[in-house]
Amino acid sequence: MRELKRIFLSPARLLLLGGLLLACIMLYLAEDVHNPGFYRRYEQTLAYYRAHPRRSAAEEMDRELAHIQTLALLWRWDHGDDVSEFTAEELSMYYGEDFDLRLQTGELQIPDSAMTYLFRRQEVLQSLRDLVQYQWDYPEYLNTVHQNAAQMAAMSVFSGQSGFSAKNIEKTDRDFPTQVRLRLDNNLALEHLVSDQLGTSCLLVYVLAVVLAFLDERRRGLWTLIHAAPRGRAGLALCRAGILLLAAALGTLVIFGGKFVAISLRCGGWGDLSRTVQSSPAFRNCPDVMTVGAFLRRFFFLKVVGAWLAGLIVWAILQGVHHLPLAIAAAAVLLGAEYGCYRLIPDSYSLVILRYANLFALVDLPALSLHYLNVNLFGEPVRGTMLTLGLMPPLALLALGANLLLAARKKPVSRENPVLSLLDRLRRPVSRLVGRLSLLGQELYKLLWLQKGLAVLLAVGVFCFAALEAPYPDTELYNTRLAGLSASMAGPITQDTLAGIDEKLTTYAAWEQTEAVRAQTELLRELKAKVKQSLAKGDGAWLIAQAGPAALMSRQSTAQGRKNGLILLLALCLLLSGLFAAEPQNRITLLLRGSPGGRGRLLRTKLLAALLATGLLWLLFALGELRALVATYGPLPLRAPLCSMDCFAAWPAGISLGAGVLGYLLLRLLGLLAAAMGVIVISVLCTRINTAMLAACAALVLPAALSYMGLGLFDSLSAARLLSPMACGPWTWPLAALWIAAAAWALSRLWARHPVQSRARG
Repeated sequence: MRELKRIFLSPARLLLLGGLLLACIMLYLAEDVHNPGFYRRYEQTLAYYRAHPRRSAAEEMDRELAHIQTLALLWRWDHGDDVSEFTAEELSMYYGEDFDLRLQTGELQIPDSAMTYLFRRQEVLQSLRDLVQYQWDYPEYLNTVHQNAAQMAAMSVFSGQSGFSAKNIEKTDRDFPTQVRLRLDNNLALEHLVSDQLGTSCLLVYVLAVVLAFLDERRRGLWTLIHAAPRGRAGLALCRAGILLLAAALGTLVIFGGKFVAISLRCGGWGDLSRTVQSSPAFRNCPDVMTVGAFLRRFFFLKVVGAWLAGLIVWAILQGVHHLPLAIAAAAVLLGAEYGCYRLIPDSYSLVILRYANLFALVDLPALSLHYLNVNLFGEPVRGTMLTLGLMPPLALLALGANLLLAARKKPVSRENPVLSLLDRLRRPVSRLVGRLSLLGQELYKLLWLQKGLAVLLAVGVFCFAALEAPYPDTELYNTRLAGLSASMAGPITQDTLAGIDEKLTTYAAWEQTEAVRAQTELLRELKAKVKQSLAKGDGAWLIAQAGPAALMSRQSTAQGRKNGLILLLALCLLLSGLFAAEPQNRITLLLRGSPGGRGRLLRTKLLAALLATGLLWLLFALGELRALVATYGPLPLRAPLCSMDCFAAWPAGISLGAGVLGYLLLRLLGLLAAAMGVIVISVLCTRINTAMLAACAALVLPAALSYMGLGLFDSLSAARLLSPMACGPWTWPLAALWIAAAAWALSRLWARHPVQSRARG
């Protein structure tokens, strides 16, 4: 019972569990792309069409969607938008030849509020139309599966064969049903739940935190005492195995149960739980016919068992190695290798079996079951998810037995570890080298190595060069109508440019004057006017592809920009929280402050180390973003004058676009430094690294996270705005520089003050 209370009533683990639930719900709400009120209107519209036959429902929705499309076309025409892909004849067919005149006189009017409602209505109808089309096509899909199996089995290459391919064809034909009764219902909540990868990761994080708590006696030097206790070996290990099962159940209940409730409230419920799961498009390739209620029960049960098994396996590894850091490193290597196999092996590879005989497959089995694939197991086709399911009982026995045996037989004192001996031999020259470093080198060594800052930078680097997506161009920064023409004629604006435009105009004049030709001619004339204006000014502007620079310098506060800012702020908190807080935690503050230069030179060196680490973080993100931009929009025309951009047309001609991009990135660095000074001030006020990290996250990351969720109240409080310079006013940067100077002065006062001594009571 004491061990149970120690694990589950720990404030750190309770806070972790609550934080993981909050993160799951926040990101779910932030990534929801539907307009406000979508789910309520979806449920209302679904209730109307549920009683209709599928064909009549599809025809009625098609008619209404076509009507909304023509109204949207007329509204865009009235607002002067680019509708060159549509013809005036189409509008004339619906609204008469004089539709343009009737718009000007006000006889035809479509208020903006009405179009807002119609656009939302269109989103709901399109979602339902896709669902109806899927259910209409699903019987044909099943028929195609069985027909393909029959045709392939009749081919000479497979006929009469006993190899894997022939058996796989027969098994596929047996596994998929011939018919399934589908029902039109609300599948949004179900699809959100099965696609939730973040919740699975959070559950695994919580279980691993509980496993690490089992090794607290090693950290506190109590392993020998507990090992010698009457029930300190197998009895305690068996108790901990039960605690781990309860932790897996609690984590699943809190994380996925909380997500279940949030999704229910957001999406309007789960519909009729007696309908088959194949009623949702997410289960198109799932051959297991079951009701939604049965799937949900199976979902939660498999999550609990999978998380428990994953915890047992990691616990066995941690128990098997005496040296705790080495054990954690071994577990990290295993988890990294398993995740790579789970995510990166394609279906066509013979090693695909490693995806299903995998630790992550145990935790993510319900979502994995949506993908049908048979693997070759000794020449026999075995469905991958059934292989994972079949591995669960023997894995549970092996992992549980291994943990009990290790706890009972492994002694606290071991022989010399060859790995640790090798590390000791390597540490000696490294220690001598570190001892010769300057004060700045020592501080960088502490910040990047001892406080794991290098791991943070490595994680950010992997994100920036593997997962960072290019931002969308800010269409308010350039003329999107001329973007294609400008990109096709890229280069300095000269008389030859004007002659090239005139030549194209002459060519188009000889063609049949269709709507497309007239639209292109109008664009060329507009571009010609722009070129003439540039030549008259003599600004030396170029015609360039403006989409890339406009994406980089976007002033739109998009969800993607807020997410990237949130990641940078979190990395900054993890990187710098221990800069000053590590000294009182290691009880060397008095020694440092009493040493020569311990209040002045040391402070300046720490700030310089923090500046270098922040600069490296900024450089990683800048290079990753530029790489993504070049891959998406092509090379940036850095040699072109900055005035080539429409939004900077009034700037002097001597400034290049490369200088403008560099200035933009330097402003972002200034904003990052301002946020870094906030973290450093919090660090000097705290006496423990974890406390400083939590306080910094509360001050910087939490407002950015709430802003990312879409709570506009926190947009102005989010430090992530400083990472989008075009979204900030010009007064922001002098204030940021002033804050950095004021924070540096405050740090000098806080660090130089004498520690408060407690007076002895009389």
